[in-house]
Parts: sequence; C-alpha cells; structure tokens
Amino acid sequence: MGRVLHVAPGREFTGEIAGATMSYELIPQGDSTRLLLKVVMARGRPIAPLVSVGDLVMARRQLLNLTRLAEG
Repeated sequence: MGRVLHVAPGREFTGEIAGATMSYELIPQGDSTRLLLKVVMARGRPIAPLVSVGDLVMARRQLLNLTRLAEG
C-alpha cells in the first residue's frame, strides 16, 4: 500500500502512502516526548488537514497499544 522512504531508528520515519508523504519525528521534551507529523501532498491540499488528523488518531492508538505492551 505504501513504501518506507527513510528511517532513523528512535528518531524519525518517513513514508509514502496514497500520494501523501508523511514524516514522523520524536522530539524529547524534559521527561516526555513529542510526536511531530508533517504531511506533504502533491494534490489535494484542502484535504491535507483531514489526512493529518486521521493519521494522528491512528498513530496515537498504535502508540498507546505499544506503551501498554511495553509496560505489561
């Protein structure tokens, strides 16, 4: 469905899916970490915010599952 373009283990990931290029970056902030998402789309700029929100909802769910498994 998509392809991985770049990976920096523990820091960032960039992939392409459905015509959108998405980059995730982990940014340490004191005792926590912020997840930053950047979406670039050649077409469909008006729908980019919707794609971003939808993707973040799914990423958040996946991260919560990983946290639960890691702490279990």
